[in-house]
Amino acid sequence: MKRFAILVLCLAGFACAGAADYVYPYFDFSAGATYLKTFYQKDSRYNFYYDREKDVIVRDNDLHYDVMSFAAWGIDLDFKAGASIFRKFLPVTLIPFIDLGWFRVSGTKKYKYYSMDKDYRYRDETRYYTSFLLGIMVYPIKSETSLFRGVFVSAAVGPSVKQYDYDANGVDYSDQETILKFELGNVWDVTEHYAVGFEGKAVLGFSFNDGESRDDVTVNSKSFGIALKVVRK
Repeated sequence: MKRFAILVLCLAGFACAGAADYVYPYFDFSAGATYLKTFYQKDSRYNFYYDREKDVIVRDNDLHYDVMSFAAWGIDLDFKAGASIFRKFLPVTLIPFIDLGWFRVSGTKKYKYYSMDKDYRYRDETRYYTSFLLGIMVYPIKSETSLFRGVFVSAAVGPSVKQYDYDANGVDYSDQETILKFELGNVWDVTEHYAVGFEGKAVLGFSFNDGESRDDVTVNSKSFGIALKVVRK
């Protein structure tokens, strides 16, 4: 990851040195709305727990604990810096980039201690996500006469830090997950170097084995969004 980031910065520096036929700097900024949905639970090692209210041991072969779901809407901000490489020679425009993202969502969290519990607990919650990603973007059409010249696709991966703010009691804390982001959109030229358009986003969040779960990797969050994009290329 660090080597990839250094490579992107080196390519951008190389472009500034006058090698525009090979490398050219690329920047874009997007702002929009996003919808986040999460579900997370931990597998029980021993498949039983002590029910204090009934004073009995409860057993279940499919027992989980810390069962949580959360759904919310929010705003999404995103900045990319990269370089279009070999732009005069490749049949497509290929751009490795660094992606700095931030978004804020507010909603209601549903939670229960064990999967066999009948009732959920509810709590209003605000989350802030800050991500640092490395990725590749492709503009597949280079013809200036094509209606699809501004179509692009991209994929990026990296860490995302989640900051939680509980509205009920003011307590906050943070943790981290690995996210995989996909984007698809189209931009239209407004000047020689600037373009404006729209994009759709899909993001998957992964949590890895914490020593208590039988699953190695779990998809515990999904988000979808649409944004206005401004490009400098």
